[in-house]
Amino acid sequence: MVCPHLWPVWRGVYNLLLGVGIDILRGLFLTEFFLKRYDIAVIGGGVIGLAIAFELKSRDPHLDITLFDKNETGKEASWASVGMLEPQLLSQKDLSLATPIHRLFFELCRHSQQLFESYLYRIENVSGLSCEFRKEGILKIFPSGVSPENVLEWLNELRIPARWLSESDLQQEEPHFRNGLTAIHLTENYQVENRKLAAALHRACVQSGVEIRENNAIRDFNITQGRIQFAEVQKEHVSAGHYVLAAGAWSSQFPSLKGFIPEVLPKRGQIVALQMPGLKYIHHASYVDHFYFVPRNDGRLLVGSTVEDAGFDKQTQPEVIKKFREQLADIVPASSEWKTIDAWAGLRPGSLDSFPYLGPTPIGNLTIATGHFRNGILLTPITAKIVADEILNKKIDPLMEPFLISRFK
Repeated sequence: MVCPHLWPVWRGVYNLLLGVGIDILRGLFLTEFFLKRYDIAVIGGGVIGLAIAFELKSRDPHLDITLFDKNETGKEASWASVGMLEPQLLSQKDLSLATPIHRLFFELCRHSQQLFESYLYRIENVSGLSCEFRKEGILKIFPSGVSPENVLEWLNELRIPARWLSESDLQQEEPHFRNGLTAIHLTENYQVENRKLAAALHRACVQSGVEIRENNAIRDFNITQGRIQFAEVQKEHVSAGHYVLAAGAWSSQFPSLKGFIPEVLPKRGQIVALQMPGLKYIHHASYVDHFYFVPRNDGRLLVGSTVEDAGFDKQTQPEVIKKFREQLADIVPASSEWKTIDAWAGLRPGSLDSFPYLGPTPIGNLTIATGHFRNGILLTPITAKIVADEILNKKIDPLMEPFLISRFK
């Protein structure tokens, strides 16, 4: 017999166990009978998430795939980029002196770069939209008197096609640059109009049967026994057999994922768009260190960019835009008179070691694809390919292996 004075304690324990049991049964009941179910749910509608959804659906048209985005697809880092297709994270110093992962990352970037033209042809063919792929190459600018020999040797070692442009050569290529500059012409480093790529990927997904759910923010996940049971959307719960986390800078903002995935760090970049006096006034995308300017087919010139730890603040700053204009005027003097059309900032998804997070996670039905930092556009084709391989074939591509999140254990 239980002592009467212990009844309140036993009643509390009983009610607690009963409540837990009811919650578990309710979760199972809702999952089985009332939740909208998909084969695969992709979280994040930037170019990475869109490309993964399209790749999965292309490989198996019978898959029921949905993609969630908290806003409109392609309107975060994918929108804010400039679309230069070269590894911007890496420098001669990185590859010569740093750890082997730098070289492995470079190989990942080069592999994706080599896939890009055929990949764009495929996306454009399905979507019917142009991505404005430009193949005139990219210029790495130097002041006069700087010897190019060590840089050219390094590029040759990496098998990157390049040629030296003397002052007179550069004036032939870019007559509106000031005198006294030289450049290395990276002849096979191309560019794409990133906003049009995002739009084409969206259209390709829809054409292939992916369900796009814009303005549907995933709030969190219900994780039970090491698997996601369902995702909490704004006004409902949805369930999927497998989930892909590709939410860019916001990927580690889900409370239930804390401890399962590494932190993703927002890295702000600011850009200003100027109106050139003619459509081909500047021919080549060009850069000095991390300052660059990129011409568009419509006569805009995009100028930037910064790397800032500003949290989730996407405001531009007048002093930064002013500095961009000054840097540009030092190379293209006439630009000081050009009209400013727009200015914006985007949040790149950074990682703890500046390399992507790719592949399986400790959660059995969750794959991660984020942390691409400056290289999200460039890495779109290869990320879609190796993530699809991992999900559908349970295969870890050698190109993916160095970037598994298990590297942080």
